[in-house]
Amino acid sequence: MHRFRFTNRICSVAVLPVVLAVTAACAVVRAEGPTTRPNIVFILIDDMGWRDLGCTGSRYYRTPRLDRLASRGMMFTQAYSNCVVCSPSRAAIYTGQYPSRNLFTNVVIGENHDKPTIYNIGKTKAERLAKVNAQHFDAEHLRVIPLEQITFAEALRDAGYITGFYGKWHCGYSRSFHPDKQGWMEAAGFRKFHRGTGPHWGKHWQDIVFNCPDMKDEDYVSDYLTDRAVRFIDKHHGKPFILTLSHYLVHTPLAAKPGLEAKYKAMPGDDQRNYKYAAMVEAVDQSVGAIVAALHKHGISEKTIIVFTSDNGGLMPKSTSNLPLSGGKGFPYEAGARVPMIVVWPGVVKPGSTCDERVMGIDLYPTFCAMAGIAPPREQKLDGRSLAPLLMQSGALGNRPLFWYYPHYTHAVGPYASVIEKGWKLIRYFNDADGGAYELYDLRNDPHELKNLAASRKDKVAELSGMIDAHLADCGARMPRPQPDYDPDRLTYKGKNFTKNLAERQREALQTVGCRRPGDTP
Repeated sequence: MHRFRFTNRICSVAVLPVVLAVTAACAVVRAEGPTTRPNIVFILIDDMGWRDLGCTGSRYYRTPRLDRLASRGMMFTQAYSNCVVCSPSRAAIYTGQYPSRNLFTNVVIGENHDKPTIYNIGKTKAERLAKVNAQHFDAEHLRVIPLEQITFAEALRDAGYITGFYGKWHCGYSRSFHPDKQGWMEAAGFRKFHRGTGPHWGKHWQDIVFNCPDMKDEDYVSDYLTDRAVRFIDKHHGKPFILTLSHYLVHTPLAAKPGLEAKYKAMPGDDQRNYKYAAMVEAVDQSVGAIVAALHKHGISEKTIIVFTSDNGGLMPKSTSNLPLSGGKGFPYEAGARVPMIVVWPGVVKPGSTCDERVMGIDLYPTFCAMAGIAPPREQKLDGRSLAPLLMQSGALGNRPLFWYYPHYTHAVGPYASVIEKGWKLIRYFNDADGGAYELYDLRNDPHELKNLAASRKDKVAELSGMIDAHLADCGARMPRPQPDYDPDRLTYKGKNFTKNLAERQREALQTVGCRRPGDTP
């Protein structure tokens, strides 16, 4: 490993749509007067699938409070995370940059350095990848957000907002890079060091989370974090604030409140039928209800924006079902990155509206700036675009390709990159000896990714592959490195066929299970 100095690139062309959106949003803020800058509540869920709310199509999970929230605002039907796993997706939201640009491309395992450090894989993993005949090693990557980056919290703090963060961070465990060092003035509930998500009860968390001295053994962690967020609202309701509530729910292990678990255990399910997971989803719903109630208590609900989304798609099939979309968390297919997204902006967003335009996590940074009526920091290169024109129903974002880059390994896929452009989606596998390098889908006619057109549309493959190359070059992405002992005569580890076959097996299993009845195991 070696030290790394972070630099940003400024791109005036990319900034123009953000400036126009901010201008429109500033007009809204000015019309209301100089003291009425809206509060912003950002609720980020862990591993919630695109179909896991009643308002997004679930017939099993009960989310009445979130359904009411959606009826007050706009629901985005094609919202995407920037990665199919959590850490890169979160860093992309906080920095407004693609993982390929900020180099935060993998899940954080550990970080003990007080300066940003580029990581290679260790000797043990290198030996394991060689043993299983991987074609590539992981790319080099960061495990913290460098302090040179300007997070959206820093941008709004410098504009006079009070900033608070409660819950999962997962963007570096070193004390030098915690959220309270990245623009959040008050922060609690994030892990002090690397440890996998444990059962969602206080007794498993008290010693590993930061600034939670009053957490009790019997506290359900999401309830505790919600209470801390409510206390933040109680304290700062008289000034503009942006509150980030980042839940550990609905990440495994599946651990639910007993009363809610019993409720769902007695209910029949369909392809979504895990009663423990269902209870965890409802616990999220309860949290949202408590936040909304706190805003009402202080009479600020009509001047508070609420943004609700997830860091990546749902874990299938252990936790949930993402059908009819393919895959889930860790997969390069639609359900790996498709997430629920709801935005409530009183007086601006039409209640009960929907938007079908594709949007991404990187769009939230410039959107928050537009909501606050400020221009994004010129020093921060933003890859996202403000959603203000969509929220105001005053215009579209215009055509743009959307990119994903994950040069590592999950349970479901090896290193890959993908792009969606004008309804066409190309997935490029770097471990390409197993079944070819590409999958190509026409999402307009095949939204469930069932028919790979790569063989018949080589022209489109070449076009989109060139776009991926240009994107990675522009971002200065670190690439997967060839594994020197790779044997092309042996089966390639986690190539295209592995990923496709796994997704198809999971789809078939969920389609054939039928309806769960009370007493069945989840």
